[in-house]
Amino acid sequence: MQKNVEIFWFSGTGNTLFMAQKAKEILDAKGYHCTLTPITRTAVVQTAADKSTGIFVPVAVQGTFPIVWNFLKNLPDGQGTEVFLVDTLEKYSGGIKGPVKKILKKKGYKPVGAVELLMPNFFMEKTEDAGKNRKIETAVQQLAAFIDSLEAGTAEWKDIPVYSDIMSSFFRSKSLAKLWPKMFKKTVASTCINCGICVRICPQDCADVNSRHIDVKSDKCILCQRCMEYCPANAIGMGDIPFIKNKLISLSEMEHALGTR
Repeated sequence: MQKNVEIFWFSGTGNTLFMAQKAKEILDAKGYHCTLTPITRTAVVQTAADKSTGIFVPVAVQGTFPIVWNFLKNLPDGQGTEVFLVDTLEKYSGGIKGPVKKILKKKGYKPVGAVELLMPNFFMEKTEDAGKNRKIETAVQQLAAFIDSLEAGTAEWKDIPVYSDIMSSFFRSKSLAKLWPKMFKKTVASTCINCGICVRICPQDCADVNSRHIDVKSDKCILCQRCMEYCPANAIGMGDIPFIKNKLISLSEMEHALGTR
């Protein structure tokens, strides 16, 4: 692994950003120069022979979010740049490691390793996860071991051919990607205080006409739950379905990482 490492991350509720920050801590302690860059619709990747690139993303609908697929699709020529993948998930993926590796190789990158980290559930969680802290501790340990393997050149990037391509289609296909937000419709309650936070942190700019809160009917919504997790008034949800906020990253940390404050 090269001494300069740039990690590109996408995170809805904060799980993946938390792990990206842990990776930076580990790498910095080892003497690497690590930077964190959010994956946005305008994110720019610069390749270099003396730099390794990390991609940290959450699993969604067996693959990952459309904004991540678009980011990968628009990557410049890799020119042999080393790249590694870290994804966070609740139970199972199936449609991310193979397709991502295929895209990167086609773009001219050198995939050197991938790891999946089990984390507490953040999707419409109705009860507190009693094993939350242990899961996080284990994930951090696995991340540290993975970074050690990257250093040693022994990291692996395993895949199940064909099957993973099929599984990735559930959120990679534009038509299917639009289906999921319609199945899980967001609502904004009367408790909304029009603070505008949800608009500032939304990765898809799903603002309503007065630009003070999320447009719950927006076709751009990818159901990342960032607006739900960080609404200070708990006004954004999915109807009357209660859910637990398990975020590991505070609102101020998220906004700072996104560059919105």
